[in-house]
Amino acid sequence: MTTADGVAPARDAATVILVKQPDFIYMTERPASLRVAGGFYVFPGGAVEEQDRAYARARPGELAAVGLDPEHRAFVAAGIRETFEEVGLLLAEDREGRPLWRPEGARVHAAALAAARARLNEGAATLLDVVAGHGWRLTGQLLGYVARWVTPPAARRRFNTRFFIADVTGGIEPAPFAPEVAAGEWLRLSEAVARHEAGTLPLMRPTRALIRELAAGGGAAEAIRRFRDPDAERLEVIEQNTPEVLLAVLNSQGVAMVPVPSPTLLPATTTNVFLVTHGGEAVLIDAGHGGDDGVALVRTAWERAGRPRVKALVLTHCHPDHAGGAAGLQKAFGCPLWAHPSAAETLRTRFGVEIGRPLEGGEAIPVGSMHLDVLHLPGHAPNHLCFFLRERAVLFTGDNVVGEGSSWVGPPDGDMALYLESLRKMQELPARIIAPGHGPALDEPRRRIQALIDRRLAREADIERLLREGPRTVEDLTEALYAGQVPGSVMEMARRTVLGHLIKLEREGRARPVEAGLWALGGSD
Repeated sequence: MTTADGVAPARDAATVILVKQPDFIYMTERPASLRVAGGFYVFPGGAVEEQDRAYARARPGELAAVGLDPEHRAFVAAGIRETFEEVGLLLAEDREGRPLWRPEGARVHAAALAAARARLNEGAATLLDVVAGHGWRLTGQLLGYVARWVTPPAARRRFNTRFFIADVTGGIEPAPFAPEVAAGEWLRLSEAVARHEAGTLPLMRPTRALIRELAAGGGAAEAIRRFRDPDAERLEVIEQNTPEVLLAVLNSQGVAMVPVPSPTLLPATTTNVFLVTHGGEAVLIDAGHGGDDGVALVRTAWERAGRPRVKALVLTHCHPDHAGGAAGLQKAFGCPLWAHPSAAETLRTRFGVEIGRPLEGGEAIPVGSMHLDVLHLPGHAPNHLCFFLRERAVLFTGDNVVGEGSSWVGPPDGDMALYLESLRKMQELPARIIAPGHGPALDEPRRRIQALIDRRLAREADIERLLREGPRTVEDLTEALYAGQVPGSVMEMARRTVLGHLIKLEREGRARPVEAGLWALGGSD
């Protein structure tokens, strides 16, 4: 379900930061096979379900987390339930007041706790069923409310998550539930920060931010003291689609963007190489043209992703800033090169590489259990491909759409009519994020692409307006349209784009070449 503008509603969720003094937090690793944030480290938690709301209606007094408004107590039930399901700690007490997460309660009720956990994980019982049935009661007052975090509109799956903290010093050892948790471990806050910065502890944005907040605030014990105060300031983040956030969304979805310094056109100074990873497999999209340094940058991203097997390097097109580094990446990762067959001669003679598998559009490239749909979308170049990561709604646009400015489209490779047709086809895709060949990731793909279409059509109208004043050369038109608006180094590409527009207009009978390199409006003299 999405809103009218294609934004998914944010689903309520709860997470519990388990703390063991003096300075340990408990983290779980999500199985690599999961489609969302596979291999990332998180705190126990999950979505708020109807059973949690039912518990809050029936027994609200058990869910009084410190600092939380009473209307949100279903989040406390969800956090306690998910913690029990995922790692086996039930923040509750029995009739005698023995905590079920400490040895004195856990030993007495070992069999009942194991059966209750199994029934919850199987969906055979609700939280209210198992707690009330054994005469237990939840101890939500042990939780301190820490933060609220809402994921951005561009995310395919969005969450409105409330984070809690609980001191379980002296408690039983957590026991991860294998289908949902690959592993669990206690980490010092400083160790978690250091491992994340070293690339060995993948964290999603909220998790990373909260760990750094706790570390900077004096550690785990101080965090417990702070959030046991009902008047303490709580963090609230409603994320928007900034470039930094979009990049983080891509990372959490198994897409690493590596800007490689390349000989390209201003305002760009880099070409984006993408590493798409899932289930131990990866595909590289584009190669940049950064020599050994470029290969090293990509290799660093690959190591951070867990060294997946790179099954192919695929190219959007064969322009030097996208294909020049192909040989180096093939050598580094031992992978074949896949590209449009019409690029074969250029790739062979200019860059010394061969196409191992021709891609003509219509293919689907498996990456783990995800799929890259191949789309032949010429215009910027006749061999231009785009790739759509179906399960993530990410569109890799090469030079058809760039993060800043627009691409040149004109002779010898470009065709303006085909380019506009390709843009319209791209608009039809259910994309949420554009991963462009240059510049930052973009949100609102349909609006961004429409802006490019409008820009090209407006430029076309400008050319016709100038031609109504009398015949002009391509150089005259370029000077009138672009002088002072673009760097001098790209004026030649601007000239080619103007020529691309003129060729399109000529085909449509709206412009025509006349003597001495002049162009005039279409029609007879």
